[in-house]
Amino acid sequence: MKEFENYNSVHSLSFVPSAELYQHIANLSGAHIYNRTGDCIIAGGEYVAIIAVKDGYRRISLPERGFTATNAITGEAVSVNECFIDMKMKENDTILLHLEKRTDGLW
Repeated sequence: MKEFENYNSVHSLSFVPSAELYQHIANLSGAHIYNRTGDCIIAGGEYVAIIAVKDGYRRISLPERGFTATNAITGEAVSVNECFIDMKMKENDTILLHLEKRTDGLW
């Protein structure tokens, strides 16, 4: 990584950088990382989509405390533990979460 006055530059010799490299670059830039399992994550506004790359448990880290979550397709409530969501997914499962900031004064 090379640091400049207003930005940092990262160069890679790999034609296809790994998910770990992208996560490291995102960490260096201060971006929020929703999970570290190499899944495909698409986030914007109040929505986060997760596409599982393999079977297993996922921990989805939320940007801060105080969110509720629902499955945006089914409307089913999704359990939130302080500032993360734990869920079991199978390979190629996709879930679209709708996140809302709580307004009741509870986290």
